[in-house]
Parts: sequence; C-alpha cells; structure tokens
Amino acid sequence: MGKFTFRLHPILRMKHYLFTPLIIITLLSSCKNSQKLDCSVIEINADSTEIYEIPASSKIIRLTNDCTDSSLIIGDVYKLEFSRDTIIIFSKDRVIAIDSNGHYLHDFSTKGRGPLEFLNLTSVFIKNGFVNLYDNGSNKILKYYMNGTFCDSIVVPMNKQNLSINRMIPFYGSDRYIFSPVFQGEQFIIPKLGLLDSNYKIIDTLAGEHLKSGISFMNTFSFNGDEVIFWEPFSYSIYSIDSKLNIKQKYYVDFKEYALSSNVLKKPVNEIITLINKKQNRFKFVTSVYDVYETINYVLFRYSLHRQHYLAIYNKHKNLSKSYEITRDGYQFSSFVTVLDEKIYLIANEQKTNNTALFCIDFKDIDR
Repeated sequence: MGKFTFRLHPILRMKHYLFTPLIIITLLSSCKNSQKLDCSVIEINADSTEIYEIPASSKIIRLTNDCTDSSLIIGDVYKLEFSRDTIIIFSKDRVIAIDSNGHYLHDFSTKGRGPLEFLNLTSVFIKNGFVNLYDNGSNKILKYYMNGTFCDSIVVPMNKQNLSINRMIPFYGSDRYIFSPVFQGEQFIIPKLGLLDSNYKIIDTLAGEHLKSGISFMNTFSFNGDEVIFWEPFSYSIYSIDSKLNIKQKYYVDFKEYALSSNVLKKPVNEIITLINKKQNRFKFVTSVYDVYETINYVLFRYSLHRQHYLAIYNKHKNLSKSYEITRDGYQFSSFVTVLDEKIYLIANEQKTNNTALFCIDFKDIDR
C-alpha cells in the first residue's frame, strides 16, 4: 500500500439563505424558477471543490472472491441495505449478503423464469427483518429470511388504471409503500408517484404530477427515518414525501452558472438531452442531482460536471455546502454512494487486482 495524502483545495464558504416563514413549520424561499415554494436553497460553487483522499487508516471492506464476479463490479452496484452485521448488496442481476468484513454469505434468488427467480429486479428493501426483492418483470415480491432461506412469493396485483409498479420503498414502521409507475409512453398520462397499502394495492396517486420520460434510476428514493426523499433526472429539486403522499419541495440546489435554465428544464426530455450533448455544451452543465440522502445534520447528493462525479455535503446547522472529489491511491471509485447513520459508503475497484472494495467515511471526518 502506498503513501496516502490529504489534499485540500481552497473553497469558498457558501451561505444558505433562509427566509422568515409565513407559517412556522415551513421555510419560504425564492427558487430558481422565481416561484414561491416551500424549500431551502443549497448553493453549490462548482468551481471550488476539495479533493478528499481517504486516509490509510480508514477501514476497507474487501469483497471476497466468492462474490466478485461480472455482476458485481464498479458501476453495477445500485444499493446497500444494512441489518446488524449483515450488508445486503443489490447489484446488476444479483442480490448478495456479506458480513461486516466483506465475507460472502449467500445469494438471494437468481435471474430466470422459475417460481423463485426474477426477470427484472427493480427494488430491494428490508422490512420487518425480511429481505424483499421486487421483480416488476413478473409482478411479484420474493421474500427471504436474512439467512437466505426463502419465505414467500407475493403477487403484486394489477392496479387501477392498469398501472404497473416500477420501484417501491416502504415507510418503516408503517404498512404503506411509495412507488413510481412504469412509463408507457407520451400518449399515456402516468402519475409520477403513488401510495400502496400493505397488500401492494394503490391507495392513491399524486394528482397533477406525471412522468415525462422513461428515464428511471434504482435509487430514486431514500428513507431518512421520518419521510421518503425523492429526486428525479433533469431537476435540481429534492422532495420529501410523507406516509399520506403529501409531497413538498424541500430543497433546491443552485448550481449558478452551471445550472440549466428553468426554460430549458421545461422542454421535453429528448430536447434537453440533445441540447446538453451538443459539442459546445458537453462540459458546461450540471444536469441534475442524484443519490440524495438526508440525515439529522446533513443533506448529501451526487452531481456531475465536466464528466467528473462530485459528492456534495450540505451541513444544515452551519448552512454550508462543500463539494468533494473522493480519491485513494490505487482505487477507481464509481459514482455509487449510500448513506447510513451519517456514514458514507462508496464502492471502488482496486486497480492492480480489480477486486471490489467498500469504503466507509464518517461525516465528521470529511466535514471539518
């Protein structure tokens, strides 16, 4: 292992403007589109980033050879779920369990057309001690004990308006689920979000908000303990959703000169993609925020600029945000990130061996 350094570039401290609330429980601010919305503004100075090189003393979880195959490589991990000393890794076409030292424990199901297999795995979550694999290819949930033993196969019913569920996440401690439907083309009016009961039947859909494209991501939702956090592509807004499907714009991320204008963001998605892919624009804009997480003290998300992935951390108490490029000598980091208990989990490939490693960074170590 080589020598590791900690290199910091100067960064401008950014202010987070809070306006006096008209209602005690809300913060009223003027957002990018000049509308009055209940949100706080997170300002990002994308010209001032810090390079955080993970110290040599940091713990690395190296995934053992039993589980580092072609379906578990950099860029293919979608999500981590944690249960005591067990980590559930949801990757491309595979869900595995490892212990806290990275040792392979077992797989959950396999891809295929059998009764205990999945066709198109789109959601993995832990609820009431069970690992749930949702397959929207066959509209079923495969339910497993934590030790990998199969428990039950649950058929997800076809819901009203013939909506098919794409992704879902439970409200922990509740019997309800937030879901996003499958996009079926511009000729269909597909609600952006919906609410399921304990039997996976639609209780309600979000009125007046509809999907505008088939672009979807595995980690559209995260759960912060009180509410679901939601983000979508080509948007700088971060939304919160409560267990009754009340949705509000909680944060707006202002990238200043690197932001797409509100007029551009209102265009059809194919026009936006054409615009940003023009030669003169390829390194010009931040297209959206993604991998959004919120804790008691922080909001964390990813964004891309100049074809480089950055990690943004907003300290809610200090009203300050910083952007980081995470590095460590000998490792190539993916854009994947998961947050739990104010710890950041990152996936990287060891360049000489091509082994997969999981890094854990404490917020207090990086936010100094």
